[in-house]
Amino acid sequence: MAALSADANQMASYLTALTQPDTNIIRQAEVALKPILKQPGCVPAMVEVIKAQSAQNEATRHVAAIVLRKRITGHLSKFDVPTRNALKAELLAILQTENSRPVRNGVVALVATVCKAEAEGDGAQDSAQAAAGWPELFQ
Repeated sequence: MAALSADANQMASYLTALTQPDTNIIRQAEVALKPILKQPGCVPAMVEVIKAQSAQNEATRHVAAIVLRKRITGHLSKFDVPTRNALKAELLAILQTENSRPVRNGVVALVATVCKAEAEGDGAQDSAQAAAGWPELFQ
């Protein structure tokens, strides 16, 4: 597996700090993460952290999935269609290869959030219309 990018490394260090038992470290990480999470560039970095099975511990990857789930709806509309499709394909690939149950469950919740955002963004009224926005999900 290739090494993480600089953005992903920085993101991983902040996310790892969120898993520490020291509240001062957690607060510092939250303060550092707050402006980063407002930018769409955080999405690819967090996906990279989630994918890094050998480079990151389970808790860090799980926290990345949870934080990304909470932030993805605000950033999804800022990406062009090919980028959104690549993100969705990457999430499905992670689901297929993830061995850790907590991380996999976090990614499942993330996929559900993306699917809901896609359905609401297109004004879909039923599940058939929603599936048209992400047909790979149902294969």
